[in-house]
Amino acid sequence: MTGMTIHQISSPKAAVLLALQKLTREQLDAALRIHAQTHGARIGTVLGVASAGLIYSHEINWSPDTPDALKDLCIVPWVLIHELLGNVPPGTMDDFLKSGGHQ
Repeated sequence: MTGMTIHQISSPKAAVLLALQKLTREQLDAALRIHAQTHGARIGTVLGVASAGLIYSHEINWSPDTPDALKDLCIVPWVLIHELLGNVPPGTMDDFLKSGGHQ
């Protein structure tokens, strides 16, 4: 995730990214809960959103000062968020990955 700018969920930049995705904060929270349930993801700290999707860490109370802090960061791509919410057909994430990440 080198070079990716992460915006705190409550920031104006995050609001713009959510608006571009036509998502609300509540929908994002719901998608994250579904992601945790269906994929067994352990979500300790939500760092924020970036142009590629939502960024989180497995660690509770994550801090960039922790040794290897960037090692366990995870991303939930926007396309997966939309799939989890039922906004796109099942399998859209797989198609996205097969395309090499091109929308």
